[in-house]
Amino acid sequence: MKFRLLIVLFFLESCSPNYTKIDNRKPYNSTGFAYIFKESDYENKIIKKKLNNDQLEISHSDLKIGSLIKLINPKTKEYIVLKNTKQFQYPDFYKIVITKTVAEKLNIDNKLPLVEILEVKKINLLSLKRQKYIKKKKKFHLKLQLPL
Repeated sequence: MKFRLLIVLFFLESCSPNYTKIDNRKPYNSTGFAYIFKESDYENKIIKKKLNNDQLEISHSDLKIGSLIKLINPKTKEYIVLKNTKQFQYPDFYKIVITKTVAEKLNIDNKLPLVEILEVKKINLLSLKRQKYIKKKKKFHLKLQLPL
């Protein structure tokens, strides 16, 4: 009877879930060609969804919707930070789908649309304030301690 209880407890304790934090993973970064969106490609079913060419919109197939992406033109070092508006499949050769307005803003060449893609991590302001408070508290306590 005692052994059954021990075995059950052992199995319950060993079946702990393995959680990983999102903050621990490395941000996505890549360099490659951008696919400049055209209406004709959507009509010919090369691309699954539509983007609005009048707005600053981007789409990445691997990153979540709403994640911040920094696009950099490697030639001119101009950059822009945008949210991933849609997530859909596009030809594998390309790293990202952008609209014409994004390409114009970054001065990307239509014949050779090379871009560098960096995922920007969102900073939790509450944790930053808490870290500053803890540092101030430690400094204050160190000042009050007298040497022996």
